[in-house]
Amino acid sequence: MFDNLLIKRTNNKFIQIYGSINDVPKKIMFNLKNVFLPFGIEEYKTKYVLNIELDEQIENHLEIIKIIKLLESKIPEITNSDFEIKNILKDREKHKILCRTNIKKTKNVFITKIIENNKEISIFDLKKNQNINLDIEISGIWNFNNKTGLFINIKKIYLIDKII
Repeated sequence: MFDNLLIKRTNNKFIQIYGSINDVPKKIMFNLKNVFLPFGIEEYKTKYVLNIELDEQIENHLEIIKIIKLLESKIPEITNSDFEIKNILKDREKHKILCRTNIKKTKNVFITKIIENNKEISIFDLKKNQNINLDIEISGIWNFNNKTGLFINIKKIYLIDKII
């Protein structure tokens, strides 16, 4: 997918990561189809998160799982620290893998777009137990209080009626 990983330290709390192809930086983005939302949108401190289920039987879900695990394994080298790594993937007994993603927001304005029938709707129209397609970006690595982990932003969510 990428030749190299490029790192840009924005400050002590966040490191941006990019993939590169022929030394040209590219955002690490994926389109995921038929993702299940077991819980709907959740508020965590001042952020909104979406926990999604990734199915290892779906090819592009398996691809993102492998990439996340690879990137998480490189966090100590990238951050040059021994901070505790907070994995965004959670294996659950009798359930599919849960992945924590973030609704993108700037100054109380949601950047993440939610599309239903080609129309933009409110982020709060997302419901639990719903299937969606979504565009995500692995944007970087956060560091805070001797803990670190990957940060995944959701760029767009497409509501779907049926499993694709």
